[in-house]
Amino acid sequence: MSRCERLFVVGFLTLLTSPACQSSELAGIRLSYPVSYDLGKPISASIREELFTTIPPDGAGLPDGSGTFESGQLTYEVKCMACHGDRMQGTDIGMSLLGGRGTLTSDAPRKTVESYWPYATSVFSYIRNTMPKTAPGTLSSEESYSLMAYILGSAGVVPANVVMDKQTLVEVQMPNRDGFVRDDRPDVNTPRLNN
Repeated sequence: MSRCERLFVVGFLTLLTSPACQSSELAGIRLSYPVSYDLGKPISASIREELFTTIPPDGAGLPDGSGTFESGQLTYEVKCMACHGDRMQGTDIGMSLLGGRGTLTSDAPRKTVESYWPYATSVFSYIRNTMPKTAPGTLSSEESYSLMAYILGSAGVVPANVVMDKQTLVEVQMPNRDGFVRDDRPDVNTPRLNN
């Protein structure tokens, strides 16, 4: 903020807190914010469930559809590259997606898809629910499966020729699969999953 802008803000705040302003109608307006702005409309439970469902490691709730490395590369170039970089190296806007294996316990940890996430289903769920940043939840199932094939194929986690779908996604062995400890406290309802 420039010096001129700061002086304007200080002057404006001084005016609002002055006795003359406190007794005027402006003070009433300033202090009576609406409880609700009535913008948009409530999202229905079915849409919320469809768009923002977390997929567990066993794949329960994965949608139909499939995707390939090639189609994922095209989707990435159009919807992801601006934030994550032309080689998935990350930018000031979006994190790096590749590399960093084994760095989480080092002095210079790199949290990426291949270094952090223990399950491919969690990555799929995250991508489908929150990406692209400019329009979260708008990726189709096919685009999400394709992006998984492209990202994991580029990382060498799966072969580049794999067709990613709800069966093959569950079979993916993520590099950090054993890097997390299950929460066994009795007061925490953690589902028991075989994988």
